[in-house]
Amino acid sequence: MARLILVYGQPASGKTFALKTLDPKFTVIIDGDRKGALPWRGWAKDYSAEKKNFFSVSSIDKTLELIEKIATADEFKNVLTVVIDGFNNILSNEETAYANGWRRQYKNKLELFDGIANKAAWLVEVASGYRKDLTVVFNAHVKTADPYVAGDRDRLFTPGKALEQKKKIEGKFLFTFYAKADDEGNHFFETAPHGSTARSSEGCFEFQIPNDMKFVIDTINAYDKGETK
Repeated sequence: MARLILVYGQPASGKTFALKTLDPKFTVIIDGDRKGALPWRGWAKDYSAEKKNFFSVSSIDKTLELIEKIATADEFKNVLTVVIDGFNNILSNEETAYANGWRRQYKNKLELFDGIANKAAWLVEVASGYRKDLTVVFNAHVKTADPYVAGDRDRLFTPGKALEQKKKIEGKFLFTFYAKADDEGNHFFETAPHGSTARSSEGCFEFQIPNDMKFVIDTINAYDKGETK
């Protein structure tokens, strides 16, 4: 089974910048935010649609179609990491399309959010079922805890409540990292719960680690082999 990693955080918390250390020869980034760019100098030399490692998408269906192609087609057999950057935006586009009358298959808002939840949960499930040498990273926004709700935690932001409460989508990820930045502009990941749903395998990481996706994946690979990174 493919490895799934969830990274959530506020805007400008370093979720996308953490991808800079990945080797573009073995990486595909799916631009769910449709920004058309990555946040480091010279990114376009390494990533583009022509190089088949940078694609902008606007729907869950298109994302699923693309991941399936990457996981199974010979032209992508060298790819080891797929990043869905802007997972929330891909989900929210379903709501936007409904509001503008572009998607007529939903009869009402309840059916819409159930539909989003079902599609998103299926996307995660399908991604996990692909080749075991593939890592799929989901970058998303955070929903901060409600201070008036006892026991509430910072967690993955989802449109509606179906994904969180019915599908319990975070339970499908063994590794969930909370991207943060301190007052001095230093970015890092939290790897264990401290007022959040962040988590990782026992003893794999320190509580706070660099926001470096290559480091994250290399450390997990070493951990799985019983090695020390």
